[in-house]
Amino acid sequence: MNVRHVRVALLFIFALILGSCSNDNDESIETAMKLKASLTFDDFEQFQSLYFEPRRKHATQELFDHLKTVNSAGANFKAYTVITMDNGEMLLVNLTPGNPFEIQDVMIVPDEFKSLFHDIAP
Repeated sequence: MNVRHVRVALLFIFALILGSCSNDNDESIETAMKLKASLTFDDFEQFQSLYFEPRRKHATQELFDHLKTVNSAGANFKAYTVITMDNGEMLLVNLTPGNPFEIQDVMIVPDEFKSLFHDIAP
C-alpha cells in the first residue's frame, strides 16, 4: 500500500471515529472530544462508555492502548457523513461545523474502503 492509500485509509478511519454517520454534528464532535480526552487522561472506563452497548466488547484495553500511541496534545475535529446510494456507491461528505451545516468537500469512497462504512454487526 503506498503513502496515498495509507493517508486515505486513515482519513476514513478517523471519519468513522468522529461520528461519520451521525445526523447531529455537534454531538458527534462532542463524542469525539470525549474520546480524545479519555486517551489524554488515560481513562479507559470513559473510553468504554462511549461505545454503543452492543459494540462495547470491541472497546478493549488493547485497542485503547494502541489509540493512545497516536494521541497528541492538539487535535482538529471535523464532521463527516456518508451517503450510500442504492447502486452501492458511497460519498464521504465533509461538513462545516455549526448550523446550518454546509458542504466543504465531497469524495467518492473507493471500493477498497467501502467496507469501513457498512453496518457493523455487534
